[in-house]
Amino acid sequence: MGFVLALFIVFMLFLSYQGMTFFAKREQVHHVIKMSELLRSDSDGLKEYLILHGIEKLEEEAALKAIEKAEVFILDPLIRTIVNRVGIELYLSNNHTLFILRTKDEVHYFKTTKTLFSTRIFPLGIYVVLLFLLLYGIYYYTKSSLSPLVRLNDNIDSFSKGEEVEVSYERGHDEIANVANAFYSAVEHNKKLKAQRDMYIRTIMHEIKTPLTKAKFITHFMPQEQEEKAKLEALFDSMQEELDKLHEFESISTKLCEIKMLSYSLNTLVADVCDVLLLEDKEIDIDEIEVIKSFDYTLFMVAIKNLIDNAFKYSRDKHVNILIRKEYIEIKNLAVGSRALEISRLIEPFEQEDESSSGMGLGLYLINEIINKHHLKLAYEFVDDYHRFRIIF
Repeated sequence: MGFVLALFIVFMLFLSYQGMTFFAKREQVHHVIKMSELLRSDSDGLKEYLILHGIEKLEEEAALKAIEKAEVFILDPLIRTIVNRVGIELYLSNNHTLFILRTKDEVHYFKTTKTLFSTRIFPLGIYVVLLFLLLYGIYYYTKSSLSPLVRLNDNIDSFSKGEEVEVSYERGHDEIANVANAFYSAVEHNKKLKAQRDMYIRTIMHEIKTPLTKAKFITHFMPQEQEEKAKLEALFDSMQEELDKLHEFESISTKLCEIKMLSYSLNTLVADVCDVLLLEDKEIDIDEIEVIKSFDYTLFMVAIKNLIDNAFKYSRDKHVNILIRKEYIEIKNLAVGSRALEISRLIEPFEQEDESSSGMGLGLYLINEIINKHHLKLAYEFVDDYHRFRIIF
């Protein structure tokens, strides 16, 4: 766009220069015609005219010397011949105009004191200023007209990243205002739905958690067979775990809008995750170099924890391999089956690897959301019966 505008300005300046040159040359022709009339009828008037228009009389010797190196003023041969027949000749010498007026008795030589360029520069300057003001006016008007569209584009980009969008309705009824207002209306509606969803999730968790705690307490003191009691307690523990995951999902979704990036040791974070998951040395193998990266510690810990936890739960040999490099961190486990995961489906919320899997399928969704928020990439490969997840920096 900038190149096209610059080309347009250069083109307009070229046209204006050519136009100013044409008018300047026409003015010189007017001068010589008027001088020819005054020379035949009014010598005093001629003197006044010469002074008024900055024209001086030349001696024949100086004039002929200047004409030797001069250029013809009128380029068209036919017009030049017609003008010469009435005793008028014009030349251009060092950007000054030379006039030759022939009468019956003698030849008169004249020269402009100002250059032809100086007669063009002032009107050309005015034209350039006017052109600049016109272009600036067009630019300002276009920028003002498109500013709602630019703001809308920025807001759509922020909205797609899960960031907070300030609702600012546009005035007017043009196409841009209508599209922008429709978007802001959708944002407001989405905010209301999100608030209702958060309230709904919190209510469900509260309403379920209380009777679940009571059921666990009652089960503990029930006079049942130990095996049956253990099954009930395991069931209640599983339900409690899913509630905790749902709570984590809700809290992490909120925190994704308030990410805080600082520099941390990736090695320390992985060690903290292993401590939280109570993994023993025989259950995990870490191949690492010291790596410092910028990330939100709490959020990134959730992502790494979920990856390692999933790898351990769904490992055939109950063993997890972790590789830490400057370019990536890899979590690898031996697959239970012999097929790759459908990652594109599993990163959607509430999706599971298969219907027999326990849980609500929020793990990979949360991991992907956190990694995207950090502007990183989640990669997956299935090689030699191993699931390999990589977070690429």
